[in-house]
Amino acid sequence: CGAKGKRLCSNSEWRSACGSGRKYPYGNEWDAKKCNTMSSSGKPGKVGKAGKKRKCKSPAGPYDMSGNVSEWTSDKSANGGNAVQDGDTASCYRSASRSPGSKSPNVGFRCCADPE
Repeated sequence: CGAKGKRLCSNSEWRSACGSGRKYPYGNEWDAKKCNTMSSSGKPGKVGKAGKKRKCKSPAGPYDMSGNVSEWTSDKSANGGNAVQDGDTASCYRSASRSPGSKSPNVGFRCCADPE
């Protein structure tokens, strides 16, 4: 993020972008077809291109805040669910502490910038 003049989002920025008061970017009831999460039958998804699931969009505009990959925030936690999680764990409000330097194919990041 720093190379692009940006930074990791804070936990509160991340949750706000997902949709204040929403469990998922599209509402409060899990729908396995809207975001890249585990299927309703329990089959894990595969990480894909960001924004591919067009209905996985928050009211603020960002895609994939629930599903695809969990995302690092500046407080060293990975927020949101990912492609191998179900509705209980693929929520916007999911936040898992991670050790600095830990790696996972299901964790990525999103950059934020301060308004100019």
